[in-house]
Amino acid sequence: MQMLTFKNMCTPSFVYLVISMIFLFVTFFQNYGNVNTYCLGDKTCNVSSTYLIFAIKLAYVLFWTWILNLMCNAGASGIAWFVVLIPFLIMFLMLAMLLVSNPIIVI
Repeated sequence: MQMLTFKNMCTPSFVYLVISMIFLFVTFFQNYGNVNTYCLGDKTCNVSSTYLIFAIKLAYVLFWTWILNLMCNAGASGIAWFVVLIPFLIMFLMLAMLLVSNPIIVI
C-alpha cells in the first residue's frame, strides 16, 4: 500500500484537504485555551475535551482525503469533485433562498 503524499494526491482530495485544514486551524485558534468548552462562531458547547474533538476532526479529514484519493485513482474523479463541491453548492443555494425570502431593505 502506497503512502499518501502531496505529490501523488489528486486535485479534489488536495482541495478538500486544504479547505478542511484551514477550517480546522481557524476553529483551533478560536478554541485555544478552552479545555471543556467548544466554540464555533458565537455558539458554545460544553464538552469533555476539546482536544478529543480536534483529534476526531483531524481523523475525519484524513479519512475523507484518503477516500477522495481512492475515488480519483479508480477513475471517478468527477464523482470526487462532486463530493467535494456539493456542500458548498448547498450552502450557496440555502443562502440564495434566505436572501430571496428575506429581501434586504436599504434606507
